[in-house]
Amino acid sequence: MTINVDKKVMDLLSKSQDVNVQIAATKAMAIFLRSGLIRISVTASGGLSEFVHMYNSENSEFHEAALSALNNLVKDNTVACRYALKILQKRLRELGQTPDFISQLIGSLKGSECVALFTLDIIQEFTKDDALRNKLYEFDIIQKIIEMSTSASERILARVLYIIPSLITSNDEIALFQQADGIKILFSFLKSTCFEVRKAAIISIGLLAENEFMADILYKRGVLEHLYLIQSLGDQCSGYVEIAIKHILDANLVLKFAMTGILDYSDITGDVFYDFGPIKTSEHLKILQTYANEPLNNSPPIWLLNITEVGTLDSDGFQLPYDTELRTFIKSSTAKIIETSDFKTKIRILAVEVVDYFGGPMTREEAYSSIDWQEITKYRCHLNTNIVPIGLPERAGYRHRALLFKFIADKVGIPCKCVCGEYQIAYNIICIQTESINILSFVVNLMENPGEIYLADSKEANDYYRI
Repeated sequence: MTINVDKKVMDLLSKSQDVNVQIAATKAMAIFLRSGLIRISVTASGGLSEFVHMYNSENSEFHEAALSALNNLVKDNTVACRYALKILQKRLRELGQTPDFISQLIGSLKGSECVALFTLDIIQEFTKDDALRNKLYEFDIIQKIIEMSTSASERILARVLYIIPSLITSNDEIALFQQADGIKILFSFLKSTCFEVRKAAIISIGLLAENEFMADILYKRGVLEHLYLIQSLGDQCSGYVEIAIKHILDANLVLKFAMTGILDYSDITGDVFYDFGPIKTSEHLKILQTYANEPLNNSPPIWLLNITEVGTLDSDGFQLPYDTELRTFIKSSTAKIIETSDFKTKIRILAVEVVDYFGGPMTREEAYSSIDWQEITKYRCHLNTNIVPIGLPERAGYRHRALLFKFIADKVGIPCKCVCGEYQIAYNIICIQTESINILSFVVNLMENPGEIYLADSKEANDYYRI
């Protein structure tokens, strides 16, 4: 029934000579076009050209109505986006104008609030198509969007913030955005007194932070610290804040472990990882090179896990301290683990290997005094360094064992979570699929009884990682 009505309205739109009737019909179609089926039908029947014709009208009400209809028509409709651009370019040529509809579209951002909002929605749809995205960049779209951040309209500000993540996806685009002071402006909206603007800024940051390069920039600009502040104030946006914080931390596992004490199943440690120890929100994690170049201090050492080749440089061009012993140990352990196909046996072998590497089985009391700090101090003084290979101490307790277990588990395909709980008691959780196809979580014993596993919510597990 609705489809028949929309066809009648389209007939009225194309055949009537009365401008008021055409405007009313266009407004009606804008509503009909919220339906996906009608969008497809109108696109297939070539009805898009009618709205294109009206879009070029000098009548502002006509133009706005057409813009509203085009906005709904191109939503989740890449075919319509491309077709609209093609028809509009052709129409501009017929009018003797330079066929640069994208330029004309971007120019509409300076229109009324309603026109600007419709235009932003159309631009957002255009970002879903690579060819159209490239055309947007030909007309300096980032700068044009940033210029809208001075708008007095809170609705426009929120819409601008929502569109930014779809425009800024590659490292080159992020660099352009940063050069245009986009990060600074984005940060400023976190302090907005308008809930919708503040929410949009937080959501935008959360989406942008899925890019590792952007997440690093946001962290260095102090965005993470401010997100924690918003969270502590019990802001209405707290749910969105949690997502934004998670994305920033997921992009930097060293930072995540230092701030949360958790490395999740999906957090793969790679060939280099370092444990800075727990840090506060207000503290900033530095790159490894900075710590290496700092004068020797009295702080706890930074424990390094590095199995890269000799002479390997990190992303900042720093030559990483090499750890021959750890590399040899992991190579040997991995060979033993992959010899068996039984999952529980793999876990047991890995647990025993890690325990033996750090001095064998030990009680909780022994664990607290296991590291020979005189040996560590001698190493640090001899090399004038604050960075120490994790395998240097012959004996070590919970944190060292749990972190090394996770580091190797990531290499051999054992899904593993590392958690640092109360009093620096760290432990590992692994998932095992039972015969009933249920997946259960278990805690791995790396202390007195290496390789034993306990259901995560059992008394044995609780006794293992709680005092």
